[in-house]
Amino acid sequence: MRNYKQNNIKAAFDYFAADAFYYLNVADKYQKAGFSSFDGNHPTNGFHPLWQNILNVTFSQIEDPIARINFVFFLSVFLVTSGFIFIALAIFKLYDSLAFSITTIIPGFLFVFFSFILFPYGSPWSFMNGMETPLSVFIFGFLFFFLSSIKSSDFLKQKNLIILSLLLAFLGFARLDDFFLLLAFAIFILINSEQKDRLKNSFLILTIPAISIVVYLINNKSYSDFFLPVSGLMKSNFSFDNLIYTFSSFFSIWIKDNFFGEHAVWRIILLYFPLFVAIIFLLKTRFYDNRNLNFLVPLSIYVLIKAIYNLFFVNFWDQGHWYFALSILITNILIMDFVNNIQPEKKTQIIFSSILLIVSFVFANSYMEKYRFKENVYYEFWKNRDAIENQIANVYDGKGIIEFDDGIISFSLNLPALSGTGLNLDSEAFEYYKKGELLDLAYRRGYRAMTSLVYINPPEYYINSNELITKWIKDSFPALKKQKLDDWSFELKLHNKETNFYLIAFNNKFQNSQ
Repeated sequence: MRNYKQNNIKAAFDYFAADAFYYLNVADKYQKAGFSSFDGNHPTNGFHPLWQNILNVTFSQIEDPIARINFVFFLSVFLVTSGFIFIALAIFKLYDSLAFSITTIIPGFLFVFFSFILFPYGSPWSFMNGMETPLSVFIFGFLFFFLSSIKSSDFLKQKNLIILSLLLAFLGFARLDDFFLLLAFAIFILINSEQKDRLKNSFLILTIPAISIVVYLINNKSYSDFFLPVSGLMKSNFSFDNLIYTFSSFFSIWIKDNFFGEHAVWRIILLYFPLFVAIIFLLKTRFYDNRNLNFLVPLSIYVLIKAIYNLFFVNFWDQGHWYFALSILITNILIMDFVNNIQPEKKTQIIFSSILLIVSFVFANSYMEKYRFKENVYYEFWKNRDAIENQIANVYDGKGIIEFDDGIISFSLNLPALSGTGLNLDSEAFEYYKKGELLDLAYRRGYRAMTSLVYINPPEYYINSNELITKWIKDSFPALKKQKLDDWSFELKLHNKETNFYLIAFNNKFQNSQ
């Protein structure tokens, strides 16, 4: 709140993850098109449904763009704060320790251990990102509080299983790969149920989510022609590349530039550290018996499953820090549980927690100061959107653009945009993307230029030569490396230096000769 008081709406941009603008843009287009769309003309389902639908409904009632951004920001703050309060209350109820209930969430053990590498990722403030993360944190916090209120002897009662099933369904639709938590609880319940009750308990925990998932898939197919989100289809593939990146991080001779250190190491920490903590917890649970905490077992199983899934089935560079939100929260809880079982005296807990609280205030202020005087290119672009739109109109008359960013350009400008990253494509565009013919489809739709704030960044001396621009795009632009570019040439139309906005026209030599 102090940050917002000083920086006003810029504070929202400082806390928003880049991918938040996928949601904001789709919600903006929903008001105009009547369905979820990136360009306002073609349907897409490249999002986690619960958060997107909340924004769709809300944006239909709020027209002012500043009010929309403020709503998303303050809702994010409220949801994360409320989720943390639920977790703190649950920890206090289970451990009777105010010290642990506070320090487990602010700033959290994982962030304290690795802040020198992760900063600002993994901190409580990074969860206020305008995406699905705040909603996930809120629902998980309530789920954890609910679990803490149940006696172990009552855990498998019908009423509790139905409530648990509902909460896990909501959590799954907040972020779809968090349905792994449902799987973890189903395994746990199946193992701990008496043989005569296994079928009944499995039915109780799985029926509501299963029906909800079927309805979701049918609805997806009916309006977008995809069963699964196109964003997931773009990112998911079985690969051992993530293991290679992990192995490389231990040998500096293979690290060729700062990019790896800045973008790979924190992913490795968030992928593996929760995994190791969960494995240790599962191995150690037999050494102490506290049946009030048996639900930490399925939480640990979830961390295990989620890490394996991310390790082998999700492209390494597509994994944002928000992928690991629940794993981070659960890791902090497991570490706190381990510390508690060392049985420190209350006096030691208070001293330990006081030190961590002081550290957390330092982190909180550091987080704010990191952005207070830092230029935010997304904010600068949004603030100057009218002037940039006029500049575009002076040099370009196409029907739309391809955006190689995360929705910020389409959200800010009154121009139809095709999702160049592929994460918000419609079904036809997805098929063209897979064939390497995305530019052909864009050209057919009347789009003649591509844009970016971040991903198009050729050497400065290339800017004065369209031949060099063409060479850079064909040889060095990763977003188009799977596309067929031999018949295309590229021409720089506009470079706004203040925001690093590029507008580059593309022309098909063969089509122009017809």
